[in-house]
Amino acid sequence: MDTEFDRIILINWRFDENYKENWEVKGSSDCQVICKNENNAQNFENFLNKLGAKNVLVLFHDNDPNKDVAKSLMQITNTEKIKYFPFKKGKDHVYNKGQYKGFLNETKSTFDINCLENSKIKKENFDFVWNYYWNSLEKQQKIYELLNESKRNNSIVEKLHKVLKKSNGEFKSIEKIEIKDLELDHDNQSPNIDDKKDFVTKFNEIKNWLETLPGKIY
Repeated sequence: MDTEFDRIILINWRFDENYKENWEVKGSSDCQVICKNENNAQNFENFLNKLGAKNVLVLFHDNDPNKDVAKSLMQITNTEKIKYFPFKKGKDHVYNKGQYKGFLNETKSTFDINCLENSKIKKENFDFVWNYYWNSLEKQQKIYELLNESKRNNSIVEKLHKVLKKSNGEFKSIEKIEIKDLELDHDNQSPNIDDKKDFVTKFNEIKNWLETLPGKIY
């Protein structure tokens, strides 16, 4: 591609046969949404390698008819410039449903009309999807990774998940959560004091790490 965009969202999904591939974002010349219905992993990789963008967010349907592409992408590690996330069953933030201000229609193989204005993607919908997957979801995964380094903390990990997961699965800001919010002393499943101290150290490590990142947790 001749134009280098700052941000591209590439979606591989079971789009209708005559779907539109390239979408402009209203009010933003440096963003683009690209739709693909590709079932061949090598073809998809070749297309991806030709994209001209500083940052690419790849969202891929991980079930039929796109599962071969999904299987290939599952093996790839995220980098600073390109990130990969699966979605399925109409329950992800890429859909336009209820509180989710994404793109896809839950029941039809096309974009939801509520994300469009004058045949362009609304900027608020683009930003919603980008911020969730590029910023929020990666943070969530890092939190799990850091916490689960020590199996002794499993019961406290569950406690932290319950504190974070509110409002139909939406994540609130971990920066505002304090150790006392976890109510460790009131949990019959809590580990011993040494494990709690270990968790506090790990918890503070997570908070310090989050402060270095842009964006927010939805």
